[in-house]
This record gives sequence, C-alpha cells and structure tokens, in this order.
Amino acid sequence: MGAPAAIALDAAGNIYFADSSAGRIRKVTAAPPVSGVAPAIAAGGIVNAASFGATEISPGSIISIFGSGFGTAISVASTVPLPTTLGGARVLLNGIEAPLFAVTPTQINLQAPWQLRAPAITAANVEVVTAGGRSPARMIVFGDQPGIFTTQQNGQGPGIITHANGSLVTLANPAANGEVLVIYCTGLGAVTNQPASGGISPSGPLAVSMVTPNVTIGNIAARVLFAGLAPGYIGLYQVNVELPANARPLPGDPDGPVVRVSTTVGSLRGNIVTLALR
Repeated sequence: MGAPAAIALDAAGNIYFADSSAGRIRKVTAAPPVSGVAPAIAAGGIVNAASFGATEISPGSIISIFGSGFGTAISVASTVPLPTTLGGARVLLNGIEAPLFAVTPTQINLQAPWQLRAPAITAANVEVVTAGGRSPARMIVFGDQPGIFTTQQNGQGPGIITHANGSLVTLANPAANGEVLVIYCTGLGAVTNQPASGGISPSGPLAVSMVTPNVTIGNIAARVLFAGLAPGYIGLYQVNVELPANARPLPGDPDGPVVRVSTTVGSLRGNIVTLALR
C-alpha cells in the first residue's frame, strides 16, 4: 500500500483514504479492543480485611474482595482521597463506587462507602468492573462486626496491638497488667465527625464510635478509654484499653505466655487474637 493521497471523513464518522498505489478508496477499520478476562468474585470472597470474616460488613470499614480477573498487575493507591478506579478496576456497592486501596489480579482492598450507612440499607450487591467486563453480583449483609488486624495478616495469631508509646506488643516486648494498650481494628460502625468516603480520619475533633465496643482480654472485660477512627488513616479504628490487672496467660499455652483478645459491638463478636503478656 502506498502513501494516502487524500483522507476524508463521512457524516457517520467513518474515515476513508485514497490508496494511490492500488487505485482504491479504503475505509479505516479500527481493531476490536482486546478483551481481558471477565472479573469474578469468589463465593464467600467479600470479607472484613482484618478478621477475614465474611459474616457481616460494616459501611466505612476496610474490606477485601477475593476472586479472579481483577487486573494484570499490583496497583496501590498513592493519593488521598482514595481513587475509585485503580489498575483499571472499579468496585460498585449498590451502584456506589468504592474507594480503593489496592488492586491485584486476585484481591482488591477497599473501603465500604460511608453512604451505605442508613437504616433502610441492610444489604448490598457488590460488583467488580474492569475492561474485561462486569462480575456477577455478590450480596453482602451489613452489620457492625469488628475485626482486629493481625501480624500474620489473616485474622489469626498476634493482634496489631501497641503500647502507649506506639511499639508493637510482641513476645519480646510483652504487655504488662494495668498498662494502656491500643488495639487496631476495623468495622466498629458509626462515628461522630464522620469523614468522607476515601478521606482520612480527622484529628480534631476526633471521630468517636457511637457504640462503645466491649473488649475482653483473657476472658476479662477491659476498660475502654477510647474507641473511634485512628486520626490520619482511612477506615482504620483504634480502641484504647486498660489491660486488666488480673489477666493471666494460661499455663502451657502452645502460643506462649499470651492472653486472648476479642471485641464485640452489640451482639456481633469479631475475631480472637493473641496478646503477649509478661
């Protein structure tokens, strides 16, 4: 084919050019878009990002979606407010675009939009949309079921619990009876001074949980000093508690000198994690 001698555009937007070497008028035909793999959400694949429990999801909390076809690479958000499109993927909850933390081919971490926190909304259809198509919808039920983040990132084992100075409680840096600890979690529910979806939590006035969670440490109720969103973070809650003076590790515990910690909001109990105690 030689160089085009002339180019023309018709009323329908079709492009034509004169092929001088062949003596023909040719129509430009766009190549069809490359179709990717259609996304699919795994059964039971929508979970609390801390506990990995799939029972009930709290609007405003951090959740994870597992499945396939979500993307071709790892994409991590680098802006605040969080984007609603990342790595070519979007997540819709009842048609509302969710803020996205990260997208991989098999997992999406996101914040459940605060807009879904309304008395009349008790469930949502969740869809993932990519260039490859739209996933079949999966339904989630709303409820303020908390989850404590863990060092193993699977909802089990040592919790992400710090001393008042910010250092992580570990077997090498155990907690002491009577000290104040900070438990990092998600899914505690409605707060005062609620931030926008995808926006960071305020540092003043603080976003305080409207329902104070119950915390047990070593099967003993702990005194909750504060519960609410962690300032400067998105969807992350913190619970400041006083470690009961009479909490004790069980002799011969296979996990070492630890006690079990759990949080409950209303009737919904979260995952159980361990806390090293001297």
